[in-house]
Amino acid sequence: MGIWKRAWIYITRKKCRSILLFLVLFVTASFLLAGIAVRSAANQAAEEVKKEVASSLTISIKIMDRNDIWDITKNEEGREISTAKFPMLTHKKLDWILALDGVVGYDMGRRGNNDCYTDLDLKPGKNAKELVDMETDPEWLEYMRNNPEEGGQLKKSTQRSSRSLNFYSFRSGIGKWDPAFLNGSLEMVEGRNIERGDKRKTVISTDTAIRNHLSIGDRISMRHFDYITGELYGSTFEVEVVGIFRINFNQPYSEDMTYEQDILDNIAFTDMEMDEWGIEEWHKHHGTLYGSMVGEAAESVSGIRLYVEKPEQLPVIREQILAMDDVAWDYYDVLEDDYDYRTVARPLLLIEKLFTVSVVALSLGLLAVLSLIMTMWMKSRRHEIGILLSIGVKKRTVWMQLVLECCMIATA
Repeated sequence: MGIWKRAWIYITRKKCRSILLFLVLFVTASFLLAGIAVRSAANQAAEEVKKEVASSLTISIKIMDRNDIWDITKNEEGREISTAKFPMLTHKKLDWILALDGVVGYDMGRRGNNDCYTDLDLKPGKNAKELVDMETDPEWLEYMRNNPEEGGQLKKSTQRSSRSLNFYSFRSGIGKWDPAFLNGSLEMVEGRNIERGDKRKTVISTDTAIRNHLSIGDRISMRHFDYITGELYGSTFEVEVVGIFRINFNQPYSEDMTYEQDILDNIAFTDMEMDEWGIEEWHKHHGTLYGSMVGEAAESVSGIRLYVEKPEQLPVIREQILAMDDVAWDYYDVLEDDYDYRTVARPLLLIEKLFTVSVVALSLGLLAVLSLIMTMWMKSRRHEIGILLSIGVKKRTVWMQLVLECCMIATA
């Protein structure tokens, strides 16, 4: 009689033992599969977190007196000419860093605030409240009568401020890597964000768009104004609306205490061209030289945050950056930041470890239980095994039959 037939006869005749072994294997396998599934899901979720939660490297020049960084002289126009005292990180060198494998984006912060009169209807704040008070409050009315010139200037300046958008320029020229957009506090709902190479583009809030019936492709004109007299000055600057963003949280503010430019619905983002225009107009109006530093200062990068694809790439990319021998890295701090990833992924990684331990422990437990069961059943089958050995069945064949019986039940 063959080994397969003997194994099948034993399983069918010893139904109670077979069912018991089946239940042991079934329950244990179910727990094992459940544990493996949960571990796999936690691992997959952690991998998704790597993609969704940004990890970064921060490069910033150490705090020093500017005379420790620059040799500064003045040209015939009185402008300061800067010469670096050590090899610095420049935009040209930065392009090499941005091309490193694993670097997916970067942020250099914002320039602002550039508060410009647009004559748009904005979410009202303290300036709008003061305009109402100037026309209704007895104390304000008396002040305006007694100080007509100063009162007129104050009213005009307040009116300009109440209808001024607060523009911020992205130093990197890329809006999507700004922390507020990256963490979801602000979210683009129409159009696109500011992109590198944009000129005279802007993104505005949904509140500003609704109040002024603005949509993608519309233009906003602005001018600077004197905060004392309220008079407009300089040239007109025009930007095109390329995107509209939504604020995903409620900002607590008071119309009695919060100025319009401090209300998030009244801010807009733009490219660096507007910032350059604003600086130039301000210097022209005040009779000062446009810009304070030229030369190497204009090309230097004092601070940048590099976003990487996966947190485990941070040490590798950091080593590659520090290996650049044309930058004096002793004057810079290069710090890894995967705090957000570790905070979000910590529970998932803990679950993965716990279920890994559980699966291993359950597997060892299953082997121990099977060993115990098989040992007990073999003792009860001594007579059967003795007969098989006496008729010439090899010991190895007997063992194979026992294993085959277990495998047939396990397969079921």
